[in-house]
Amino acid sequence: MTALALAAALLLSVPFLFVLARRPVLRRLALRNAARRPREALLVVVGSMMGAAIITGSLVVGDTLDASVRQIARSHLGPVDELVLAADRGEWLELDGRLASLPSGSVDGMLPVATLDIAATSVGRRPPRAAPRSQVVGLDFVAARRFGDDPRSTGISGRTPPLWRAAITTDLAAALAVQPGDAIDVLAYGRRHRLTVYRVLPRRGVADLWLGFEAEARNVLVGPVTFDRLVAPSRSRHAERFAPPGWAVAVSNRGGVEGGAGLTDAVKGEIVARTADLEAQV
Repeated sequence: MTALALAAALLLSVPFLFVLARRPVLRRLALRNAARRPREALLVVVGSMMGAAIITGSLVVGDTLDASVRQIARSHLGPVDELVLAADRGEWLELDGRLASLPSGSVDGMLPVATLDIAATSVGRRPPRAAPRSQVVGLDFVAARRFGDDPRSTGISGRTPPLWRAAITTDLAAALAVQPGDAIDVLAYGRRHRLTVYRVLPRRGVADLWLGFEAEARNVLVGPVTFDRLVAPSRSRHAERFAPPGWAVAVSNRGGVEGGAGLTDAVKGEIVARTADLEAQV
C-alpha cells in the first residue's frame, strides 16, 4: 500500500514539474507571489507537509496492522482455513467420516483435533512456575504434518509422543523455563498428571493452534492415547464443574496459508451441506 501511494504521488507531481521546467512565466508568477506573501506561503507549505505526514502515517499503520493479522494467521492457524466444532466425541467421530468426502479440488487436508483447557506447572523448580491459561491439544502427529500442502507451515515435527509424553510450544517452554527431558504437571478435572517434555515446537501453524485473543499459545501437544487418559475424569459425576473437552475437525483449503482463504465460502457451503442434521458449528 505504501509503495502504491508513493507511485501515485510521483505520477501526480509530473504536471507540476512540467510547468516548473517549461513554463517560465507561470514559474515567475508563483515565485513572486510567494515572496510577496511569505506568511501565507509558509502556511500552505506547512499545511501540505502535515497533510502528507497524516496520510503517510495512516498508510504505515494500515500496513503494520495488515502484516500483524497475516502473521497471526500463520502462527496460530497455519493451513487451517475452517474449523468444524462438534458437540461431543460421538459427533466428532461422525464428522471425521462425513468430511472425508469433501471435494479434493477445493480441499487438500482434514485433521481431527481435540483440545482441553488446563493449567500447567513446572516440576522441580523453586519456586515453581505456572501457566494457568494453557491447553492440551490431542492429535496424530503424522496426520498433522501431512495436513495442507506445506508440512513446514504446520509446525509439527517428529512422531506422535508416546503415553505421558508431550511436545510443547516455545511460549509454554519460556513460561515454565523447561526444555526436552524436563517434567511438567498439567491440572485437568481437579487431578494432576505428570508429563515428560518430548520436544519443543515452534510458534507456527497446527502446533501453535490457538483461538484466543492472546499473542502466545501455551500448548501441550499429546497423542490420542494420552489425551483420552487426561479427559477420562470428564465422564465422572463431578465433571460439570469443569470445562468440557473441545472436539473439532480442521479443514485446509487448496492455495496455501493465505491463498486458501478465497475458497472459504465454497468449502463452508460443502461442510454445511454434509452436517446439516448435526449440531456442528463451522
